[in-house]
Amino acid sequence: MIYTGLVRYDKNRNLVPDLASSYEISEDKKEYTFKLRKGVFWHDGEKFTADDVVFTFDTIQDSLVGSPLRVSFENVKVEKIDEESVKF
Repeated sequence: MIYTGLVRYDKNRNLVPDLASSYEISEDKKEYTFKLRKGVFWHDGEKFTADDVVFTFDTIQDSLVGSPLRVSFENVKVEKIDEESVKF
C-alpha cells in the first residue's frame, strides 16, 4: 500500500507531482495518466512500480477491507499502462 500521493498541493495550493513525475489530463477531463517518478524504492529495496499503484487502489476498493476511502474511489478504475505509468 502506498500512502504518499501521486500528486500533492504545494504551499501555493498548486497541484504538483509527488510519487508521479508528471501527469496528463485528457481533453474531456475523464482520464488522468500518471508517469511514475524513477528512483523510488520501498523500505525493503524493491522498486516502486505501476503494480503498486494498482494494488493500492484495488485494496481501497475491496469491500472486505473496509477502507474509509472506498466511497471516494468506488467508481474509479485504474489501469497499468507499463511499469512506470498508470491511467485512471
